[in-house]
Amino acid sequence: LEDTRRVMEGGGAELEKKLFARDDYIDNLKSVIDNKCFKLLGNERLPKRIVDKIRAINVATSNMERIGDFAVNIVAQLQYLDDFDVMLHFGPGPFFEKILEAMTLVDTALLDANMKLALQLCRSEVDVDELYAAVFARIMDQLRAGYPPEDLITSLFIYRYFERIGDSLLNV
Repeated sequence: LEDTRRVMEGGGAELEKKLFARDDYIDNLKSVIDNKCFKLLGNERLPKRIVDKIRAINVATSNMERIGDFAVNIVAQLQYLDDFDVMLHFGPGPFFEKILEAMTLVDTALLDANMKLALQLCRSEVDVDELYAAVFARIMDQLRAGYPPEDLITSLFIYRYFERIGDSLLNV
């Protein structure tokens, strides 16, 4: 996510290559965690609370991997913009701030079963949805006003990925 923000701020081709390479690394980490979770769950002697925690870790890591995919998809969409400023006009900054803030809660909420932090994490999805609704309305207004649709629609796709990141945070 931080590299996605840097790319959107004009980070360049090298940073994009690094971001795409890290996507494969994240996919591999998720597979390792999946395999370890399934192996542990095969042990019939685990107490229910441990089984629940393993399942929660598995769900969380799947959604964290999905967030990484969405971040990569945002960068992939940038190539379709003719005028980068159109997308920036709608303000990705608040999305990054809210999402990155929520990401700092994941470890403690999950590993310590901290319900207060878990609820804050859930609330972040609502906040991201509200940001997305405002951007969506502004893009629709500009489309209705007759602005060229190509960059507006691409911008909508980009901001939709932010909204989907919020959904994944809720799933965590």
